[in-house]
Amino acid sequence: MRLVFMIEARGRKRTVERVLFGICAAAIVVAVPVGMARAARTQEAVRHWRQAEEFVHQRQWQEAEAEFRASLRVDPAFFPSREALASIAWARQDYDGCFREFAQGHQADPRNPEPLLALARVHFARHDFAAAIPVLEKAVALAPSHVSARKLLQTCRSAVSGHPAKSPLAPSAPAKPHACEHDH
Repeated sequence: MRLVFMIEARGRKRTVERVLFGICAAAIVVAVPVGMARAARTQEAVRHWRQAEEFVHQRQWQEAEAEFRASLRVDPAFFPSREALASIAWARQDYDGCFREFAQGHQADPRNPEPLLALARVHFARHDFAAAIPVLEKAVALAPSHVSARKLLQTCRSAVSGHPAKSPLAPSAPAKPHACEHDH
């Protein structure tokens, strides 16, 4: 997982990049505003997230979940923790909990298309293509050049219309939601 921090040092803004290995395979870029209070909240959220990641590696799910939630209490817009909680809910087959996490992620950061794309992937994985379409339309409106959102939108529209997607960008097999699979 790659976290990109903007910091202000001696009156100049600089970018500090740190690579972390998360519990999910996909890389997530979290852009943190320059404000020092926001940066401090995000650092605290990252500290909780790292502790949660250790608990995940030890298969201590309740402790991990508590740390992910602590991370979100500090910074509700910290999407890696939101995604991890949704992954845990998905693994437990708590699909309502998975939807709830991604919806709360969108509420916490309405300009971020990733929670919407994650919600749509859950709909897609459950073969509810019609429900995915308006969610994906919102994601594409936020980020018109987001290739994954556009591909999934086209695929869902094709599935609903009954016509196969003609674009080479359409995936050939249904994708799982952007959630990690792990046993309990």
